[in-house]
Amino acid sequence: MFKERYMKKKEKLLNDSAINANNQEVIINDLVAGSGDEASSGKLLKVHYILSLQDGTVLQNSKDFGQPFQFTLGNGEVIPGWEIGLQGMKVGGTRTIIIPPELAYGAQQAGPIPANSTLIFTVELVDVADAVAPELVQ
Repeated sequence: MFKERYMKKKEKLLNDSAINANNQEVIINDLVAGSGDEASSGKLLKVHYILSLQDGTVLQNSKDFGQPFQFTLGNGEVIPGWEIGLQGMKVGGTRTIIIPPELAYGAQQAGPIPANSTLIFTVELVDVADAVAPELVQ
């Protein structure tokens, strides 16, 4: 039930031009345009990222974990700001994604991320592949 509500909310965010109201928009700035496969809903993405707060404090760097972070775009596995901000990105590209609290963790603290934080991600798209359906994974 939670996933159904999330998917409806995400669909509304992706399709509703009112997303820019009250400055609740994801700001995307391509630093390096990629030339490989394009990220789209249903694809398995591998990314490296740096997470910072508005004051410049770096909270996390995925390279510290020794491997890219992977998830299926459009599956509700990441915050809505990522779902929006990574659509259309191409492998080899690097972009900055600025995500308002409403499309991140909102009024909740999440680990080291303070409540009501605007998040700044610098994301490098490493790979795009077809996602494997969960029922096919053994």
